Amino acid sequence: MSLNAGKVASILKAIDDANTTLPAFLTHILQNSSVLGSDPRTADLLLHPEVVLDAFHSCGNTRPWTTRWISAKAAALFSDELERLAHRPENKFNASHATISQLEDIDIEGMGVDMESVAPHLWTTLDELLSPPEDQILLRRRKRRERRKRKGLDVETGSKMDVDGIVEGGDEDNEVETAEEALARQSEARIRMKQVVCIAIMINNRNARCNKLQSLISVFLHACNTPENVVNFVSHIGVANSPSTTNSMVTSLSADAKHVIRESAATLQDAWAYDNVDVTFKHTTSTPDIAPSVLVHMTSRMAFRLKHVVSDALNCCAELWRLSPMNPLRRSESEGQYTFRDLDFVNLHPDSVDKYGLTRRSRFHAYIFVRDLIRHGPAYFRQFERELELPEVVDGIPLDPENPKTEIVHVPMMDSPCASPGENADVLEDTFAKQAGLGAPDADDYPENTQIGNNVALVFGDLGVGDKIQSGQASRCEETTPWRRLQFVVYVMGLFHVKMACADAIWRLFIKPKDAQSSTDSYSLFGHAEQVHRKESNKIGTKPGFRLTHNIVLNIGMVARLDIWRVALAKHRPLFASLEAYAQSKPSLDDIYMLARQITKEHVPRGDTIADLRRRPDTQRDMVQENMLLRQQIFLLYEEISYAMNQGDIGRVETCFLPWIWIFAAAKKHRYTTFLKKYFVDVHKRYPAGLKHAIRMNILINPSGKPGNFRGVDWQVEHNNLYLQKIYGGRYANHTKHNIIRESSLLGVFKNARMQVDRQFRIAGHSTKHSGPNLESTIRILGLHFEKTRAHERIVPRHVQYQIQDALKVGQNLLQTAVAKPMRGEGRVLLVGDDEDDRDDEDEEEEEDDEIEDEEDLYEDDIY
Repeated sequence: MSLNAGKVASILKAIDDANTTLPAFLTHILQNSSVLGSDPRTADLLLHPEVVLDAFHSCGNTRPWTTRWISAKAAALFSDELERLAHRPENKFNASHATISQLEDIDIEGMGVDMESVAPHLWTTLDELLSPPEDQILLRRRKRRERRKRKGLDVETGSKMDVDGIVEGGDEDNEVETAEEALARQSEARIRMKQVVCIAIMINNRNARCNKLQSLISVFLHACNTPENVVNFVSHIGVANSPSTTNSMVTSLSADAKHVIRESAATLQDAWAYDNVDVTFKHTTSTPDIAPSVLVHMTSRMAFRLKHVVSDALNCCAELWRLSPMNPLRRSESEGQYTFRDLDFVNLHPDSVDKYGLTRRSRFHAYIFVRDLIRHGPAYFRQFERELELPEVVDGIPLDPENPKTEIVHVPMMDSPCASPGENADVLEDTFAKQAGLGAPDADDYPENTQIGNNVALVFGDLGVGDKIQSGQASRCEETTPWRRLQFVVYVMGLFHVKMACADAIWRLFIKPKDAQSSTDSYSLFGHAEQVHRKESNKIGTKPGFRLTHNIVLNIGMVARLDIWRVALAKHRPLFASLEAYAQSKPSLDDIYMLARQITKEHVPRGDTIADLRRRPDTQRDMVQENMLLRQQIFLLYEEISYAMNQGDIGRVETCFLPWIWIFAAAKKHRYTTFLKKYFVDVHKRYPAGLKHAIRMNILINPSGKPGNFRGVDWQVEHNNLYLQKIYGGRYANHTKHNIIRESSLLGVFKNARMQVDRQFRIAGHSTKHSGPNLESTIRILGLHFEKTRAHERIVPRHVQYQIQDALKVGQNLLQTAVAKPMRGEGRVLLVGDDEDDRDDEDEEEEEDDEIEDEEDLYEDDIY
């Protein structure tokens, strides 16, 4: 209803007649609930109070007053909401007495939900203040579209287009989130995180114990080795705790880690692993007492919960000792004693020949040929990546659907190495008695510890650890109690060091001999490696290390297989002169597999193939082809054992062990030959069924919980060493032995904190998984070289400067004819003759720490 001047005058006159004022009239109506609720003439005031308030704020005379009033009332409202948040127990966190579980339970998204429910007005106000204007949103969308168009990305989804114009990652049955929707979702999530940070700072100012967010950020900064000036700045603005509080929290977490270790060990379902680690501490000023740099030898340790193991699987200590050859009181010399010849390899993992005449190994070879063509051949073949089926599983380690990750417990480092049997015994005693809290009735020094009883403990490590454990057990076999005999320790070799040995054996066979390094030999592996690693020629010929050898085997092997495809096309598909021409014909995956099976039969030797070729007269021999066949054979064995370890297929890993035993013997890596043979005898003959199953199901672990990301236990130990040396070991003045030992049990806490912050704060673009290498130049250079030299074609006669030995046959003959001599320790047997293995392997194991890359990880396939 509109008002004119006359009506307004009448109303004002009525107010004067009532001897009151307009403010008093309105105040009486608003404060008198009976009048406000019963009289319909006042109902409008209840329905539209904003009209009156807007009028006050719009009036020039009352605007300053209403602005001050609104500010005061909003401040009081927000202050009341903050007060309620500051006194909620859920928001309090005692940093100085923090535990690992409390830190891991910090959920920033959950904090946001709680803040929104308890302080809705403050939350809404911050949302409005932090949201960008609409014109800025439109500008960002336009610029984003322009960038995607320039990069050749799909404007709607942001995905790359394949050769046929199909969006990668699209699915006809699933609705694809557009780039606009993804951008809006991400923007909303970032705004919520900012709201949480703002409110967290406010409630921390009201109650210093409300520092959940600050504690998480503090651990994150500590894990990132953030400079102290930055930490001070961040703490002063209220986002993190002070450095002293952070140090107190780290000390508290370290103390709690000891309880976590003991609680986990008390279940008697943990396995253990340790290794030497060398750390260099550099000092800016040297003195007579302090050298410029000090190399300190320590021992890094870890434990992990066994999976797929029944409760009494490890309850076999007395049985193992009764049959042990180290037991001086065993009743029979022959009872329970087996040799490598007692194994039935034919029925261990039965093989079958398919309708194409291929064995299981040959089918894997065909898979590798097809995989390389799809991933590295012409672009047409990329479309078959999803249709490429993985090789059959022989005996896989299953992933627990509820908890697929291996639960790793980091044990504090020990300030002494395990370089001798005595030092190794000290490490075992400290690990089990002091750290794990385990003991036995005869362990007089630790009466309060959990009794290990008749259980055994699996201990993983490299061969150096295995040697020292066996030597220690042998020297203590006359002791009267199981605890003092270390009877409960069952050593299991680490498979990552086995893979490192495989790479080293390839280097010894193909590159190490001087004749194999001739600069005029166009067909040698050394010459091929030089072409793609021009600046590392000297390193390749002397001591390349695992990483470089690994890359040489994978990359040169892949290019060689692509050239074999070219040769096979010329023979079986003569209409196609190249892979590009074959791709233009658009072959089906079935046709590709058909040709791959034929390639496997012709270009991968089996049985006596090489021996038969070499028995021919020199005038009928192509020695280049013989070398290439042998190279491809061993490269594919390396591919297979790598694939089997990644997939957690322990059955396929064991089928690979036998040929690698022969290769190790031929390459004079006799320690690995011995330990692999011992593994077969122990696991498949000596050990009870429960212990056998426990070892086979846990010799490979899965720290990420993802399919295809299994790792050797010793890989995880080396991975921890890298973190301790390079990432979490502190920097500058904090890089001390004391800090490293104190924080070594918090590796998992630091990694989780970094992942929590990355995930919950939506930090994009940060990853520890390396992108795949660009191999275009490698494929081009080596591909042209192979084609020019006709390396994979048969040309008779053709000679070479260095003839590669048939390692499989040589190794077989050595193991069948060589005399063996026993050595100290259970199962320790070496071949008589030149043994180049001991010193080289120890040196190599020490140098490989820096070659382990992080892959959350950290767990990329290219390194394993």
